[in-house]
Parts: sequence; C-alpha cells; structure tokens
Amino acid sequence: SHFPERRLTHLFTCKFGENMSTNSIFMTTVAMRVSVPLIIFCTILPCSFASGAHKLTSSGRSIELSNVSPLRDTDNALMKTGETDVLYYDGFYYLYVDDWGECPSAKCENTTNDCCPAVKNSDCIYALNHTVLAYRTNDFIRWENLGVMISPRDRSPGIMFRPHVVHNPATKEFVMWFENYNLSTPCTGGLCHYAVATATSPHGPWRVQADAATRPKFTCGTSQGDFNLFVDPATGVGYIVLTHYNEICIERLNRDYTGGTGDTYTIPGANLTGVLGEAPVMFARKGTFYVLWGSGCCACSVGASVFVHHAAAPLGPYAYLGDIGTAPGHHACNSCAGHFVTKAQQTAIFHVCDTVVWLGNQWESAPDGIMDHALLYWTPLHFNDPIGADPGGIAHLQWRDSVEIPDPRAC
Repeated sequence: SHFPERRLTHLFTCKFGENMSTNSIFMTTVAMRVSVPLIIFCTILPCSFASGAHKLTSSGRSIELSNVSPLRDTDNALMKTGETDVLYYDGFYYLYVDDWGECPSAKCENTTNDCCPAVKNSDCIYALNHTVLAYRTNDFIRWENLGVMISPRDRSPGIMFRPHVVHNPATKEFVMWFENYNLSTPCTGGLCHYAVATATSPHGPWRVQADAATRPKFTCGTSQGDFNLFVDPATGVGYIVLTHYNEICIERLNRDYTGGTGDTYTIPGANLTGVLGEAPVMFARKGTFYVLWGSGCCACSVGASVFVHHAAAPLGPYAYLGDIGTAPGHHACNSCAGHFVTKAQQTAIFHVCDTVVWLGNQWESAPDGIMDHALLYWTPLHFNDPIGADPGGIAHLQWRDSVEIPDPRAC
C-alpha cells in the first residue's frame, strides 16, 4: 500500500542533567517527509519539558520564575492564565483558570475610572462559554494540562468568573466555588452569583452541587463580587472572603464548605482606603491571619494596589497595615496608569516550603493579544515579623523581571 507524505508537526526538547526526572519517559517519533513509504524512528528517552519561562537556578536549590515570559505546557501550547487559583495537594500545585476562549484583549488602556465598560461591551469576555481549565506541576517548570474541569453544560447558563478550589480535610473532598452571573435574572442578595462543585480528586470529575451557595444570612451587603476561599490549617475550618466593593467580608463556611454559616466579620474597604475593593485573598502564617485586597482593576492593564490587614483569629478583629502595591509617591486609585508596582491584579497566594508566594494577573500583556494568555506576576512576600509593640507587616512589593522561590521538590 502507499503512505501519504507526512510533516513533522511537534517538536520536543529533551533536557539532560541534574534536573531530569527519573520517572519521565517519553517516546519520540520523528516522521521524515519523503515520497516513499513513511519511515518512523522511535527512541525511548528521558525527557524534561520546560515551560520556556521558569527554570532551575544554577545552584539547583531554587526555581527562577519569569514575570516577562509566557508559560507553556508540556504540549508546548501557551497556557491560559485568566483569574488563576492555586491549590497544593499531595506534592503537586494545581492551577485552576477561567478560560474565556480565544478572546482578544479588551484594549481598555488607562482611563480615569476603569476598564469595565470596554470589558463588558466585549462580545467575548462577558459570554456564556467560559470553562474552568486545570494544570499541575511539581516544580513550576513542567506544566501538565489536565483539561476542562467545568464546562457550560455542567452548570446553569451564566457568565463564569474566578474559580477557587480548596481541599476539605473532614469530607476528603475538593470544593470549587465560582461566580456564575446570570444577567437576565435579578439576583436577590447576590445568591445567584456563586456556584459550588465538588470532586474526590483535584482533577475531577467535578459535579456542580448548587448554582447559588446556601447561607442563612449575610450581613456584609447585597451583592457579591470577587472572592477567595481559605482553610485554616490548624483547625480545618473553611472561610470565604469577598468584596462588596465598598467593604470586604469574611464568612465561616459550613462543614462541607458548600455554604455559609452567617458568622461574619467586615473590613471597611472603601471607607478606609477611598477606593473600591476587588480581588481579596486570605492566608495564614505563623499563627497570624492576613487579608489582602486591591483597588478596582476590571481586566485593566495598569495593575492595582495591595492593601494588607492582619489578625490573631480568622474572624478578626483585623488591623490595617498599609498598602504594599502602590508605587512610592503615588496614591491608590482605580485603574490609574503608573501608580502600581507590578501592573498586576492579585489572584492567589500560596505556600512553597516556608515561602509565601503572591500571584497576580498582568492583564492586557499577552504576546499574541489573546486575553487568557496574559502574563502572570510571581513574587515571594517578605515579612517584617512583629517586634514588641510593632505589629509587623509585609514589605512593599518591587518590580522584578524574575524572582526565585524554593524548589518544592526539596522541601
């Protein structure tokens, strides 16, 4: 029989040396474009796929993370990065992202307010086709694409944003919350804005349990916005921290993490800083609880502030420690060019060994103009631990083209 001509369509690079994974075996197939029957050469080689952005440092004890180069997965495809959340479990870091499809950047450059009008008028970004994708890595160099976690057919019709995933140590399940806006149906108390899914594995399959998280009451306002989930590592109790734009609210979750309990604490937000609040995160370090949030940045290209609060208990009371994201000599504002250090809006905070890593979305920075391929900004947080009456805090962020974090495989 006759064989058609074939072209080499995938290029794979094998890296040999101390960073080579002993259990990474890949069969490479090289196809020659010839007019005779197809000739195939197969070789079994140990391969290491690099993201093209992150690398092992020369010392071999840390990982260099790039803030100026896009990430690629093990198929050499540009990774989606929209509203990235990070979960650590069983030796792997899982990235959950909101995939908006091949949406072009909104091109909403600096305005006196924000980019929301341009974003909301886009026929792509505010659309019903969003999915949740997941990647995983154990070294921040090789990223495995795990595929779609939540598709439009898995949930009620709505505009999905900001997936967040935690592991529940009591139920042994993984719990995902995401915003699922239905603009055609009025939301009473914001109840239609959040959905909850559960799975027995971090890579699914996921089952949507409710398209509105149940709660007996919510004292912080009438409309839910950006949010994040947090599990107290000492007690296993779950919390949600969310913005009502003019204030930040924390609520203790029920045992299953599928709804609230009505036990809340409110941080003043705009009443304290003078700007609307978005993108909150919550984490713990050395027995202290932190809530960080930023000024308004609706997929803006200029970044946001990072306001810091801390407390001795998850539900406060919280003390305000200052703004570590606004550039020196500038003031916090919504989507103001040149005012912010990282040009990123925070999206997640996670631990690598004893290091706390801050992660932000550098909106409008995609090299190919696709919104979901925007660069991420990574930086370790540096803490000024309390001394005497000084409450301590977090050192001001600085721009770095690249940063180093510990190699998680050596923790």
